[in-house]
Amino acid sequence: MQRSSNSNLRRRRTRVPDSREPAGRAENEVSSEPRTEPGAEASRKRGKVKRAALVLFSRYNKLEGWSPNLVTAAFVILFTRIAAAILSGIADCDETYNYWEPLHYLVYGYGFEVWEYSPKFALRSYAFLAPFFGISSLIARSSVPLDYDARVLSFFAVRIFLAVMSTAADLYLYDSTVWRFGKAPARMLLVFLVGAPGTFRASVELLPSSFSMICFSAFAASWMVGEYKRAIGLLALASLLGWPYTVVIGIPMAVHVVYRKGIAFFLATGIPTGCLLLLVIAAFDTYYYGKPTLSTLNQIMYNVFPVKGAGSEIFGVEDWTYYALNLVLNFNVAFVFASLSLALWLLQSLGLKVWSLPQALSRVIFLSPCWIWLVIFCSVPHKEERFLAPIYPFLLLTAAVSLNDTLRYACGIDIVDTPEPAHPKEQSTSSSHGDDEVKATMTTIARRKGSQHWKSAYIAMSFTAVVVFVALSISRTYAVVDYFNAPFKLFQSLSRHELRGGIGPRTSPPVFADEDTELNVCVGKEWYRFPTSFFLPGRRFRLRFTRSTHSGLLPKYFKEDEHGTRTEPEGMNMFNREDPAQYLENPHLNCHYFIDLQLPDDDPIENPIPVEDRMILFREQFVSVERSRQPFRSFYIPWVSDAYIYRAPYLAIRNLKALPLTS
Repeated sequence: MQRSSNSNLRRRRTRVPDSREPAGRAENEVSSEPRTEPGAEASRKRGKVKRAALVLFSRYNKLEGWSPNLVTAAFVILFTRIAAAILSGIADCDETYNYWEPLHYLVYGYGFEVWEYSPKFALRSYAFLAPFFGISSLIARSSVPLDYDARVLSFFAVRIFLAVMSTAADLYLYDSTVWRFGKAPARMLLVFLVGAPGTFRASVELLPSSFSMICFSAFAASWMVGEYKRAIGLLALASLLGWPYTVVIGIPMAVHVVYRKGIAFFLATGIPTGCLLLLVIAAFDTYYYGKPTLSTLNQIMYNVFPVKGAGSEIFGVEDWTYYALNLVLNFNVAFVFASLSLALWLLQSLGLKVWSLPQALSRVIFLSPCWIWLVIFCSVPHKEERFLAPIYPFLLLTAAVSLNDTLRYACGIDIVDTPEPAHPKEQSTSSSHGDDEVKATMTTIARRKGSQHWKSAYIAMSFTAVVVFVALSISRTYAVVDYFNAPFKLFQSLSRHELRGGIGPRTSPPVFADEDTELNVCVGKEWYRFPTSFFLPGRRFRLRFTRSTHSGLLPKYFKEDEHGTRTEPEGMNMFNREDPAQYLENPHLNCHYFIDLQLPDDDPIENPIPVEDRMILFREQFVSVERSRQPFRSFYIPWVSDAYIYRAPYLAIRNLKALPLTS
């Protein structure tokens, strides 16, 4: 089948375009068009228009099928990533207090510190924050002629930077999938990358797991096209600068590279890269912690060999269904499609030939990281949604390939892959007769005779799968943005309208306009939904904690001097033990503002402001998960969901006792 395909290509004197060429270059190298009759001039012009359209909107025109070119794909990916940067809230308090707050301290000289940044424990690396510090500092120190506080702008600048990084990595993954598995899986992958609610949010989160996810998109792309040195470097970046445990995702790649290139190549590439990164990380950590430190090693020791009474389990444990539910919510039918690969393997093991041996090996090699990660992390007692982010690219790649394979197998359409598709730069060589010859190239599909109706069935089922995925993804993404973004929007309103970008509160005594007068914005049970100090417009506006039903350890402010990162805060511990000093004394007198989610059965201790002294400034709606029904609290269904969800008021309250009004 492959021999016949190559001979046809030779007869037409065409060449498969190199991955480094513009999509239309090979089209221009086709031999001159055959002469046409004068009456066929209109038909010839229509053909030119069609070819021009393919050059503009398709990718690799000489490969079978259709897929968007890189410009089109980049536009749709970037559009969704920028939308996520602007619209998506902060869902994990670890993102706020472990990364945004230390970044705010580095840029503005004040911010919250958690116990992981205590020099005694030193579990977090300041090297991870370095590139984001550069971007945020650039905005903070520039004069921006817009009606926004520079802090808010620097926050969104970091997010947009993450969005651009994610777009570039996903685009590379999409392009490499065309060469490795063909255009049909690549098209499906593009839809999944653009639409999946999980990647929508994770792509702009300031978390090592999300950074690793971006690295692994580029890692998978490099690996699939034979750029092994780049793949090894990206693996080192993801696991050392990002999240150390993600190194296990690279195990199949390491085996593959050793088999293809030898262990000497792998070690000669990996060891210098890893050592260089570790030296950079150690230099940053040693400077900021004020003593020789390697946070990567500290983090591994804490989680793998925990002290009695410490370890991640003290923050909660879940069973494997926690991850299963999260994957269904964040990827809906794409997760089901990924699971189809297991069904195909079952059929293969029963003797029904789904793939040839080379095809099966190709899928084992490139799709196995997803399952390796899931098996390992499902066995870890402490589970968090962000722990799954590093495998999102592999999960979606597995879903795209498995869906395509399943539908083609079901419709009787053969799947014919080359055993080891060559890198695109090795795709073409000139024969002795001057004809272009394709050697071990792309995935090709051979359809059985008389199976045209099955081709139509394949197209119809593919389209149906995409429509269902897109509909569920839009529903889920809209629900997350609409239901749970109240804190994100409320603090922006408070910062811009009440605190007037740092000028001070409206209609208040002159003393509160003094730059040396501190104003406290207090939170009780809502401490974990604070969207960072970037949304408070100046140093004198401080977040403070009041007593609530929460009884664990809370963050504390860094010491505000040149070497505040080297100072050991009092009361910090790895056992999540409450420190009484973390609470503001006399909150009914010292809290100028209070942020609260008002629920019917709230404990009176949750809001220390007397009812008669409360002035509601801003109100947003926040969906209470406990009081709402599934699936309406997880997916937005127009004209239906509102009847089954409970929207509680999320309030910004001014304490008239501490901050009286003036005429």
